[in-house]
Amino acid sequence: MKRVEIFSEGYFLSQPDENGAYPRHCQIVRLADDTLIASVGFHLEIGTGRSYSRIFRSDDRGSSWQDQGPMWDWHSSGKSGRLNVSRTRNGKLLGLGMLWDTPAAGETYYDRKTGGASHTELIFSVSDDQGVSWSPVRSIPMCYPEPPEVGGVICATRQGDWLAPFAPWLDHTGTNANQGKAAVMISHDQGESWPDFAEFMEDPSGKIAYQEVWVEEMADGGLLGIAYARDMEAGEDLPVQYSISRDGGKSFCSNRSTTLIGQTTAVHALPDGRVACAFNRRYGNPPGVGFATARPDEKGFHLEFEEILWKAVAGFREEDQDTEAMYWADFAFGEPRIATFSDGSFFVGFWCHEKDIHGSRYCHFRLR
Repeated sequence: MKRVEIFSEGYFLSQPDENGAYPRHCQIVRLADDTLIASVGFHLEIGTGRSYSRIFRSDDRGSSWQDQGPMWDWHSSGKSGRLNVSRTRNGKLLGLGMLWDTPAAGETYYDRKTGGASHTELIFSVSDDQGVSWSPVRSIPMCYPEPPEVGGVICATRQGDWLAPFAPWLDHTGTNANQGKAAVMISHDQGESWPDFAEFMEDPSGKIAYQEVWVEEMADGGLLGIAYARDMEAGEDLPVQYSISRDGGKSFCSNRSTTLIGQTTAVHALPDGRVACAFNRRYGNPPGVGFATARPDEKGFHLEFEEILWKAVAGFREEDQDTEAMYWADFAFGEPRIATFSDGSFFVGFWCHEKDIHGSRYCHFRLR
């Protein structure tokens, strides 16, 4: 039976920036030479939306990190948001995320009563120099009128298409006519246009919300969609969902349960046909961040390994949870991301709030 052998773990970012903003969300990607690039969200006030993304680089497998600066000029632009980084096969870095007007101090970008978001754009940016500089952010047209919720990255396929996954969120009135859906916007010309889309999660009843959605190209060329599923009427989380496309994202099979009990889940394709998963588990004994491997197909997810990597004291900070948006703002840790080194070892990064520490933790390990 395989087991986890941990090489190192701890915080890799926990210091505020020059404005007093603390690191929170992080997205990790490995370059061809095992260099790690992380896009890290810095928050001036937790749960308000006063945030932006910076790029960090590690040349020693996560032991030390160099700050390469913000991904956009958020001071002069008056815009807050986040960008999650991924890599194309030719080494180009892609950022996918959301952008909104920076709220005033003490305010939020969502309505405290309805939980709905203000006007939010789905955006992307490109770097040709390993994240040192980034193109001006550009909007991606959406197939839904509601504000986007983005947890994943642009999937750049071997055929050259770019797929931008997102899910519709509550608008400022607290309404989401497309709840129960998630989609990818598709570009065939490296972001110049986004003419096509495909839905890869759907609940006909509209009771289930799919969030923190992700699409990954597997070793056989199939596309794997992943989503955190939440019953909005019952206020309960369901097992993580998945779906598969065999035609380049034009269509996906009906979504099914992975059987993973958790929330946000990142996936990384392995060369032997498996996928590696890093996931949250906010409920359970103990709560924490887990790791799993599987061989998914249209008949089942076929989990082969599952273990909690990091055990949390609690899943929530125990703040006010009157609306769905405030429920999300109360999380004590989340959004794990995963990279694989050339020797087959794994690097999982995630944000957490422990006692008085706001920061990004990591675990470097292998399966034996």
